[in-house]
Amino acid sequence: MGQHLSRWSDDSYNNNNNSNNNNVAVVNGTSPERHGDSRRSPRGQQNKRKPHVVTDDDLVRATHDCLKLINTWFPERCSRTYFMPPVHMNTVKYKTWLGGEGTAHARGLDVQAVQGTMESDWRDDEVMQRTLHCLRRLGDFLKEPMVVILQMDQDNYLNKPRYSALTSKYPRPSELTEKLRRGDFDLLFVHLRYGLIVAEMKSVGWRPGQQQDDATVAKKLELAIKQLKKSKEVLQHLVSDLRPQPAIRRCLVLPNVSSQRLTQLLDTNPILSQELRTCFGASSVTDAVSLCLCSDLMTSREQPADVTDAILQRMQKWWNRLVTSQGIGGEGTPEIYDYLLASSNPCVYLTGPPGTGKTLILVLRTVLWARQGHVVHVASTGSFSEAATQLIFHQATKTLEDIDKEAVANVQLLLNGNKREIESVVTSLTESCQNGQLYVIADEADGMFTEFFTKLKNNVSDLHVWAASYHHQHRPPNMDEERLTVSLRCPPAVMRRVETAVSFTNNAIYRFNTTLDPENIRPPVTDGPPELLLSHLDHSEQFAMNCEQCGLDIGHCLLEKLAVGQKQRVATIKAPPALQYRDIMVIPDWYQNVEDLHDEERLPSGEVTKEASGIVRGLRKMGLPVMVVTSGDQEAIQDVVRSLSDVVAVVGWGVVNGLERKVVVSVGEGREMSDGSVSGVLHGASRCTAQLIYVKCPE
Repeated sequence: MGQHLSRWSDDSYNNNNNSNNNNVAVVNGTSPERHGDSRRSPRGQQNKRKPHVVTDDDLVRATHDCLKLINTWFPERCSRTYFMPPVHMNTVKYKTWLGGEGTAHARGLDVQAVQGTMESDWRDDEVMQRTLHCLRRLGDFLKEPMVVILQMDQDNYLNKPRYSALTSKYPRPSELTEKLRRGDFDLLFVHLRYGLIVAEMKSVGWRPGQQQDDATVAKKLELAIKQLKKSKEVLQHLVSDLRPQPAIRRCLVLPNVSSQRLTQLLDTNPILSQELRTCFGASSVTDAVSLCLCSDLMTSREQPADVTDAILQRMQKWWNRLVTSQGIGGEGTPEIYDYLLASSNPCVYLTGPPGTGKTLILVLRTVLWARQGHVVHVASTGSFSEAATQLIFHQATKTLEDIDKEAVANVQLLLNGNKREIESVVTSLTESCQNGQLYVIADEADGMFTEFFTKLKNNVSDLHVWAASYHHQHRPPNMDEERLTVSLRCPPAVMRRVETAVSFTNNAIYRFNTTLDPENIRPPVTDGPPELLLSHLDHSEQFAMNCEQCGLDIGHCLLEKLAVGQKQRVATIKAPPALQYRDIMVIPDWYQNVEDLHDEERLPSGEVTKEASGIVRGLRKMGLPVMVVTSGDQEAIQDVVRSLSDVVAVVGWGVVNGLERKVVVSVGEGREMSDGSVSGVLHGASRCTAQLIYVKCPE
């Protein structure tokens, strides 16, 4: 981020360090004025010094000096939002007015622009100030690591004559055509993780006492889209020497046009609609409009600084859509994993769709803290977090046994997840503090996590908590959010099924980043084996979990098509090792019929008092060894976490979070849950690393 900022802030750099100015000026072949000394060189003796040829060392020194200033100006740029300049000065001068045509409301007074000022100028000032009020509050709330640059003139970028020798080594607008290099960026976001976001702002849509007609709005929108296209070309040129290249996103800010009006306008103007969708890479008008910051998401003209909680929530949803849109890499790239592992931030909340490395990061963070000598509590804080918690504990201790055996004792497991036990978990952790410090790892955070974290925060002075969940709405307000959106687990063939979950259409969970961008994201080696489809539609049982025929069909597919459990063979280039029973996980959708997943129950005499679920009976009739794993059965959960028994695991979706298998049988079309996700698809299919078998059920 500092590398990017050192480019955008060169003008300020030029004016803020005399010693550095002297060094750079000599490079240009001119002798600068000394600070506080008015003596001049005699006429005819100036500029006789031969120009110095800029070397790589000169560039390194100049860049280093710029980065030192960046660190001074933006010391917390990795954890907060800055604006440059810090305040926006209106371009229009006003005088107090008693009212009438052309007046605006400012600081409780009716004011009017001085004579000769265009109406559009003061409207531009008004929408800029209103937008900044909203963006400042949003940045403070989300703690986004970025710098927002206001109205940056493209032609002035790296264009100081006195520094031309140095800046000639960088891509500059002067190398572009005159048409491209003239203009400015209304808002340019330089973000630590999301790269660059350029926003074009238009005040069109309203004038005193009336709305502007649709033809005028459409014309301005057309100009804005052209400017955004040009802006992207310019930015691509300016960062063409950076590796990896930062992502570039675009958006429209329309403080006087509502989302509804914009949608209606686009529906009646197919050419404009196509241009906007192409600009944003959106598949529909609805998607394109959702990336625009419209009036219904912002404060009103009458109260521009009144950013209420409701407005903040709407803007947060807009921001989440924007930074995960337009099919762009640069998010979830290897750099973000390096950044996370190197981060000293004490309280971090990892979020993103399943299989993107959240649990892996928590394992590595556990190992790091333990090796630093801290006692790390791997705690189960949610109703369905037992398996993920045991997995982190197991993998962290196993890693430490190989690299630092003395640190193994520093990792402690705490399995408590029921709501009624939250208070006892907090008490237990608080009592284990050492010198006021506490280190906690929590995976699969749910709706109870905010209560858990808040109580710990109130009791512990030096708290370090790293947590993860694919539900970003469970993040406590005072934990920093980090998003991981590149799939590390599922091949594309499986991801296509996972993405059908309702959660990816209502923004309950961030979308996968599927862009094939070799600079940032390595393309998958293969699309993966095609999905195998089975059907419960014609079976007599209402639920597939109770259906013995489904168990028979699944068993036949595993044995005949995948050859599971055949005699183990030595893997060769042409023949991989045979699948074992422990490589298989069957995940029925059981959200509305939890009690239906169970194993058989017997008396000591051997008499069966309760039959196993139908799907379990069918699998066993096909000769498959089966272990039923339900919530609360810690012994069975530990077995499936460590793959101790060579059996097919039939697991309820609430138990599997954090786990994975080569072959997953996802049963059920899925039922929509209160958080908007689909249990069968989201929790089941996302566990698969290779072959997905999908059993279609009635909706």
